[in-house]
Amino acid sequence: MTTENPNFESTRIARAVTDLFTNDNENYWILSGDRVHRGKKEIDYRLNMHTLNVYDRIAVQVRCNGDLHFYQNGIDKGKAMSGIPVNKDIFAVFDVYGRTKQVSWEYYGVPTLEVMCRKAIRVFMNEEEIEKILLPPILKEFLKADHE
Repeated sequence: MTTENPNFESTRIARAVTDLFTNDNENYWILSGDRVHRGKKEIDYRLNMHTLNVYDRIAVQVRCNGDLHFYQNGIDKGKAMSGIPVNKDIFAVFDVYGRTKQVSWEYYGVPTLEVMCRKAIRVFMNEEEIEKILLPPILKEFLKADHE
């Protein structure tokens, strides 16, 4: 996890995750093997990336209090670190090597306010009723959309 936006040219790209184990990189939180790193700080952890099997699922969660948790096959492995700044954008970075042949990811975040409002409105109004409200056409289309 990092607060460094990978889309900015000024973001330093590391050739290996171990290059980030320095005091200059305290805005990266890294699970490597069975240790969690933040800059030079290193903590033993209950999940060992080297013992994963084919089809194992790893999940990462940053809780609203700034605690970082990892899950293996749906099982919470406990707090890995705390103090992640939840008032900033947080980016997930995957450094995959060794036996890994494929990685896929899914985002299980909370719905946006817009999506929650659309769902609430759709409980009380169907598409014909939405068409009758005095709203710009783009908002009507958004309210009628089925995608999340």
